[in-house]
Amino acid sequence: MPVGLKVMPQEYEYEVVQDGIVVASAWSRDRERALAEASHYAAMYAQDGPVILRIKPDKRKRKTVALRRGDR
Repeated sequence: MPVGLKVMPQEYEYEVVQDGIVVASAWSRDRERALAEASHYAAMYAQDGPVILRIKPDKRKRKTVALRRGDR
């Protein structure tokens, strides 16, 4: 018998694009961490030419899991 619901956390993914090619990506459940890592990659690749830093939408279906007593 379900006693609660658990919703899976959102994930954030960023891509670094150069000359139309994804050259690096970073993801995390912590938005700021993913952005910091992707920004670092963007700075490194920007030495070779212009880059685009873009966020990828979280297209995962939200999974809602019913918990039973004893499930954690």
